[in-house]
Amino acid sequence: MTAYGITRTPKGRFFVTRLADGSKVSGTFQREISAEDRRDKLTALAARKMRNCMCCEKTFLSDGIGHRMCGKCGRHGFAGGAPW
Repeated sequence: MTAYGITRTPKGRFFVTRLADGSKVSGTFQREISAEDRRDKLTALAARKMRNCMCCEKTFLSDGIGHRMCGKCGRHGFAGGAPW
């Protein structure tokens, strides 16, 4: 997964960088918390990928490692396995 950090400019502005190569991946922010919010959003987007539902085995777009049930199974609470 891609990791991101916050860099402060000499003028006190902030931007998000990719830790692997130090490249700038956001615009410049006046407040550090705004840069942190953008970093958190980029981190969450990087964690998304196609996974199989642990109940019905249907492929779905997961928001991260802790998101292992598709919308249908998650809404109906089929943690012990789908009834079909």
